[in-house]
Amino acid sequence: MAASDQDSLARCLDLVLTPVIRFCIRRSIPISDLRNAAKEIFAREAKRELELSDEKVTVSRLATMTGLHRHDFQDKESLTPPKIEEASIAARVITTWEVSPRLQTKSGKPK
Repeated sequence: MAASDQDSLARCLDLVLTPVIRFCIRRSIPISDLRNAAKEIFAREAKRELELSDEKVTVSRLATMTGLHRHDFQDKESLTPPKIEEASIAARVITTWEVSPRLQTKSGKPK
């Protein structure tokens, strides 16, 4: 891939992912939950692509297409999504403290 193509791809990913990351931060969703959700979506969409092209769906093929490890496929048949756990109380308190306007100084820093 040419450098300009890589730069364009990086900019596109930034545009798409920035709102998702902001959403996660505001709701105290840790990166581990985002990573688990992304893995599930990669697996689901790879499976869909294979089915649309009438190709056999196998864990090996899905792992190759997505870069995921074979053990990332919890249920090899249904590709059950991993559960997203609720953020800890401490994480929610800290996030609220960091993003709530009433708990910030005039410059936008937590009090």
